[in-house]
Amino acid sequence: MKYFTRLNKVILAVTLLGLSACATLHFGKDFDSDKFQQWVKQGQTSQDEVKSFLGEPTNRGKIFESNGSQYTRWVYYYAAGKPPNFKDARFKMLEVIFNSNKVVDRYNWSAQ
Repeated sequence: MKYFTRLNKVILAVTLLGLSACATLHFGKDFDSDKFQQWVKQGQTSQDEVKSFLGEPTNRGKIFESNGSQYTRWVYYYAAGKPPNFKDARFKMLEVIFNSNKVVDRYNWSAQ
């Protein structure tokens, strides 16, 4: 009976591995960078408004510049591709920088 159980586990693992090679894997939450760029207003849009528009950021951090300025940094990213080689993978990242008043100072995004 143990042999049968072990064999079932091996078959299941091989089947799942085979299926995953056909499926596209997604990481992060997709976002429309063009809509964001049209919507956001530097010096006006607040953190709460960005969160309402994009949802929770994937990552948060602080930026400390040599002139003493401090900023809050939110990062959103999304990646999708098919294993095992991820040949047609897509990746995009949006970084939103907020000033001390919790308003968008600047943003940048990249896509591949």
